[in-house]
Formats: sequence, structure tokens, C-alpha cells
Amino acid sequence: MTLLIQQNIGDDDLAIGCGSVIKLSSPQRGSDASYHLYSDDMQMHGGSGQQIVTFAKDDPSSIKTLWQVRPKHHNEEGREYPTQDNDDTCTKVAEPVKCGSIIRLTHMGTKTNLHSHGVKSPLSKQQEVTSYGQGDGKGDNGDNWLVECTGTYWLRKHPVRLQHIDTKGYLGASRQAVFNQNNCGGGCPIMNHLEAFGRKTKDELSVLEADLGVYLHV
Repeated sequence: MTLLIQQNIGDDDLAIGCGSVIKLSSPQRGSDASYHLYSDDMQMHGGSGQQIVTFAKDDPSSIKTLWQVRPKHHNEEGREYPTQDNDDTCTKVAEPVKCGSIIRLTHMGTKTNLHSHGVKSPLSKQQEVTSYGQGDGKGDNGDNWLVECTGTYWLRKHPVRLQHIDTKGYLGASRQAVFNQNNCGGGCPIMNHLEAFGRKTKDELSVLEADLGVYLHV
């Protein structure tokens, strides 16, 4: 097994292995900024009231934009990697994640899981995306996401879409749905962040990339 701490590695074809800790970016047309999937120990005002998830212009050292790639939700208590009903999900540490796998993303700062459900998102009124759990990495089937990519494996700096298993919405963001003083208030803690939403349409707003992070691979 090789451990790579990714800063400016030139290998864009590096496969993402199970257990890797990544930053997931939403390339926004017409912007030079990198917006990374973000969460913090704050709750949504309205909607489900669960932990907020956005896309934020990132400080590369911030733990708030680090997410661990983990197996899909399963019921084998005490085991990280399931021994049954794998369905091509992560089965062991550093195993390359195949296109078509089902995974979870666990936020490193709060140990909650990227989550979605049928509640409307606050700005665009699409599908709310939150981070859910008790800070123990556990959760439920609403934490499961399908890795949709081309080729055999999910690769660094290559386009990927994450489709929510339960609702079929695609994780995405848009600069047209940004938190500001008008919709979030003067002391808004997520000022200038983009709303993270689940999107029924499969388009450029749902294209993501994994870039900085700690990559495990064999």
C-alpha cells in the first residue's frame, strides 16, 4: 500500500482508494476560485435542521473541507469494511473505488456523513444536502452515494458525479445559489458559500472533481 499526501502531485490519473481523505471541488464556469464541499458543526435554519453542507472557497489547510471515502452504510456492527452484500463498494482499505460503486463520505471535522433526503434546499428549492449523524461515522441508507464516472476507477482530477441512492439526485452547486446578507443575514457564518443541493438534472452543475487530499492506493 502507498500513502500519498497530495499537495501538487502531477499524477492526475491516481485512483482514489477506500479510506482516502479528499477535498471534493465543484468547478464553476467563469470563476478561478475552487469551491470545495464544506461542513461545520452548525445546523440548518429551517428545512430538516441537520448539519449544514455548502461549497466554499477553500483554505487548503482546512479540515472543514476534508471527507473520507468509506464503504456504503451496512449493519455489521464494529466493522468498517463489510464482509457481506458488498455490491462493488469499498471492501478493504486502499482498494481502488470502481465507477458504479456505492460509498459514503464522512466529514473529518465532525464525523458525520454526507446525506440527502426529500426536503427542499433553502435557496434553489431543489433537494437539501446535509451532514448527518452523531459524530461517530454511523448513519443510515440516506448516506449512500453512487460514484458515476467513466472508465474503471474513480480518478483524481477527473470528472465524477455523485448520485444519491435513495432520491436519485446529483450532488451539485451553482454560483446562482449563494448565501449572502439578503438571504442569510449580516452575521452569516457561511457568507459567499454556494448552496450544496441534490439536482435531478445531470448537467455541468453536478460535475465534481477530487483534488487535494490524502490518497491511499495499492
